[in-house]
Order: sequence, then C-alpha cells, then structure tokens
Amino acid sequence: MLQAGIVNDSLLCPSARADSPHSAVFGIVDNRGVFPIIRYLERPVPATAEILALTEGEDPSQVFRFTSPCQNGRCGHFRDGECGLPRFLQNHIPASETKPVPCAIRSTCRWFHQLSFDACARCSAIVTSEYAIVGDQLSGPLEGQAPPELPSRSETVSNLIKEE
Repeated sequence: MLQAGIVNDSLLCPSARADSPHSAVFGIVDNRGVFPIIRYLERPVPATAEILALTEGEDPSQVFRFTSPCQNGRCGHFRDGECGLPRFLQNHIPASETKPVPCAIRSTCRWFHQLSFDACARCSAIVTSEYAIVGDQLSGPLEGQAPPELPSRSETVSNLIKEE
C-alpha cells in the first residue's frame, strides 16, 4: 500500500533496465562475494552513452543497478496497482541487510512504498539479470563457485561516477 501523500505516477522502479525511459545508475554491482551485492551511489547518475560505455561491452545490468520512473501497467510485474517483484523477493530470498543502508532513491522508490524497509532488506542483493528461478526459489548462477575477482574496471567506474 502506498504511503500517504505519494502520487503513484511519481515512483521510481529500483530494478529498471539501462534502456528504460529516463534511466539512471543508482548502484554499482560488487562481485567480490559469493553473490553480487549493490553498492549504492550518493545520488543517481543519468545512464548516458558515456556512462554505459564504461561497461566495456558487458551487459550494463551486470555492472550497474538502474532506476527509472515506474512504468506501472506497461510493465509485466505490475498487477492490481502494485509491483509484484518486492513481494516475490520477500517470499523467495532472505534479507541481505539487517538495517537500512543509505539509498538515494528510497523516498520515491516503489518497492519501499509498498513494503517499507522489508523491501530494502533484500534490495542490495538484486542484480537485474544475475538471478534465475530454480523450482520455486530464486538463485544466482554463482552458487558453488569461488567468488570472482572484482574487475579493475569496476573500481574505475566507481571513481568516475563519484567525480560526476
């Protein structure tokens, strides 16, 4: 249920694609652990061609986490006036955070306005194209593998975005 005073059309999707209308980067994927985790930026950065070029040909959603205005009924996850993803995540993955971490989009985040901090507790574990459904559980392809090294490109990307 939306919090009082929030206009449904002004909410942001925290799991947008790079090519979504008015897309912006609000986090960087950190691949140093068993599963990727999002490191949030202090403020969203427009997903310009220059920013997307920093992914060096990789799928941008494997490097960045994007936000854009919620597409409401134009999105396949949207039903009965709500996004279905936060409830799905609540039912299929454990909380990755025990207390809210700073987030630049929280005040206008659709997931936050639907499930409050319960959505935030799982948000940093969501990498748009990294997960798959196996049976009725959400899992990542990195299970059982050694954690990948953080590419030096990611540090470069992080530093460049901080300078913006």
